[in-house]
Amino acid sequence: MEFKGALIFALINMAPAIVFGATIKYEHPGRNLTHIPNDIPADVNIITLSRNLIPVVDYMPGIYPSIRRVNIDYNLLKVFPELSNCTSVSILDVGYNQITTIPPDRLNALTELKDLYLRGNHLVAFPDVSGPSASIRSIWKPITLRKFPFWTNWEGVWIL
Repeated sequence: MEFKGALIFALINMAPAIVFGATIKYEHPGRNLTHIPNDIPADVNIITLSRNLIPVVDYMPGIYPSIRRVNIDYNLLKVFPELSNCTSVSILDVGYNQITTIPPDRLNALTELKDLYLRGNHLVAFPDVSGPSASIRSIWKPITLRKFPFWTNWEGVWIL
């Protein structure tokens, strides 16, 4: 019993030395937005623009070095979004849009991408790219996707 108490006391006293950064979220789901807002803070970590009416993302209105997750699912996107100034994105959800193509340069720009959610789109092929292929660990694909390119590093990639 004394050992457990001493361990808890030690952990409590160490807690101030463990610093966890605050997660900064920008969340505007279901607001009938038709474009990416211009007021996204530069230090944002998570952007959620789900369930809007956004037809295209050709640019992001700033540089976002800390962003880790972008949710643009359930919109009207026909083409994979342009997120080249959000290179630290590790999770991208563009599910349930109307995406038919993924320009290779747009996917290549996401060098930290780990999880890509594509379900519910109209893709017929996945581009042969080199940038994120070594870092992607899961691709949530649409049922209609029939062709994947040959990548040299498919080991450990889950295609779900």
